Amino acid sequence: MLASKSADTPPFVTRPPIQEKEAPSLVPQCPELTESEADEGLATFEAHMFQFFPFVCITPNTTASELRAYRPFLVLCMAAISNKQAERQRELFGMMRATIAQKLVITVETSIDLLLGLLTFLGW
Repeated sequence: MLASKSADTPPFVTRPPIQEKEAPSLVPQCPELTESEADEGLATFEAHMFQFFPFVCITPNTTASELRAYRPFLVLCMAAISNKQAERQRELFGMMRATIAQKLVITVETSIDLLLGLLTFLGW
């Protein structure tokens, strides 16, 4: 037979929300995306993949550093999917996972940059 709970016992235990200073760091332990990787990623994307991604709108003379200023996650995803070195590609995928975890799960941020980056990564 089930024992009845007293009225002052909560049905579940709640945990206080994580404060900004307590949030775990999800920054991957690898070098940041370099300018040359961003440039190569954008060039490869424009040359070979752009036609298959009609949802990504990039003006013809946009440089990687210009695009990176307002779409950093998209540039990271382009560099990751176009990188030809397996070890570095794994590191870039780790940076992507960390960004997704930090922005979507921990801080619950949403943006077009995240959406475009995810669609680009999942589409390729």
